[in-house]
Amino acid sequence: KIVIHLLARSATNANLSFIKRTYKALAGMSGFNAVFAPTSPAWNGDPDSKLTRIMTETFAEQNNKKMRVECIHGGLECNYFADKKPDVDIVSIGPNNLDIHTPQERLQLDTVVPQILLMKEVLTKIARGGK
Repeated sequence: KIVIHLLARSATNANLSFIKRTYKALAGMSGFNAVFAPTSPAWNGDPDSKLTRIMTETFAEQNNKKMRVECIHGGLECNYFADKKPDVDIVSIGPNNLDIHTPQERLQLDTVVPQILLMKEVLTKIARGGK
């Protein structure tokens, strides 16, 4: 008996469906059964949202360089929040993590304080009306 577990993730629900169909077809062609457990919902983020704009402007003010904005398909809490409330403006930021999901996973400590300062200033701007 062979059991393979994987966690399919994607930025779109259409891609999640494609992944499941593909694995089901591959399993069938190989004489195996594919059984799917619930997966995290897709979340694509919005690189042009108001909150992203406030974040990038504040980051540039604090660091004298542009912030890199990327949409990734990580299984984050954002996926669940966006699934339950699609109209909410959500971003995901954080310090640098290295060698994620390996025994060597570690946090780049010098990236923690800048994230805290960024969040503090962004929240201050939002409290002042987003200015």
